[in-house]
Amino acid sequence: MVPFSLGLLVSCALGNGIDRLLFGSVTDFIRFYTDMPGLANWLVETFSMAEWPTFNIADVALGIGLVLFIAGGLVWPMLTGAGAEGTIPGAPDE
Repeated sequence: MVPFSLGLLVSCALGNGIDRLLFGSVTDFIRFYTDMPGLANWLVETFSMAEWPTFNIADVALGIGLVLFIAGGLVWPMLTGAGAEGTIPGAPDE
């Protein structure tokens, strides 16, 4: 689980980094606009624009990768006792 989560984290960092280098900003893939007066006013007051804050695939990968990294690298070993007493999980026995 940890290698997969690190892959997600690295890929999102690379994707956002490439966007920033080439385009000067990260490109979002979904944008939500509204014409509803109450919601539009709230969005303008809160975010200074009449559109909902958006995200891209790299942001999704970052969130999933972070949750998997914390679960697989920190929480799961504590719950299962893996790595106890100075051992490295998955290391061959001597």
